[in-house]
Amino acid sequence: SPEERLLRSLVENIARRHPSPMELINEIERLKEKGYTIQQIAAKLDVSDNTIKGLTALKRAGEERLLEAALDGTVPLTVAMDIAKADTPEAQRELLKAFETKQLDGAAIRVVKRLMDKRRFLGKQSRLIYPNPRPKPATAERMVAAYKRESQRQKELIRKARICESRLAFIVSAFNQLLASDSFLQLLEAQALATMPQYLWSKLNRKPKEVA
Repeated sequence: SPEERLLRSLVENIARRHPSPMELINEIERLKEKGYTIQQIAAKLDVSDNTIKGLTALKRAGEERLLEAALDGTVPLTVAMDIAKADTPEAQRELLKAFETKQLDGAAIRVVKRLMDKRRFLGKQSRLIYPNPRPKPATAERMVAAYKRESQRQKELIRKARICESRLAFIVSAFNQLLASDSFLQLLEAQALATMPQYLWSKLNRKPKEVA
């Protein structure tokens, strides 16, 4: 009857729950053994391809502490996935340590991971002096220091970009006023200076044919 169907639907919805990461991992492995692709598994489990890849990497990493941290909710699954992509178990443990001690958050973990991929976290080393420098161990402290250096570098880039933007705005404003003067245009032509960089030209409001 309609009443019984409604009741059964209600019971099913109440009983439905989100699977734990370990249950997802086990189901992913079961489906992979049956020959399903990552895209097919993602569609069956109603999760993204990246989640499937991340959980697979998490299990493949084999770092028990990392896996436990993700399963008990100590570390968000997305952060655990980023940590699992580190090259070595030692790097994974240090990233996990930095996160658990609140030295690095999820966004910082991704930045450090990118730096590690580029090997920039080793610091400045001169190849002329040390042709084959021995890599230093990637400790949590060195990762935090690398993140701070990168943050400072990004801030400096932003500062310089704002200075350039301000100076460019001043130059554009000045040229817009100067190009309104016929005398200035004649002076440019007389001095064979009737051209300018294309980027600056594209920013101007006044574009008389004489200067083009």
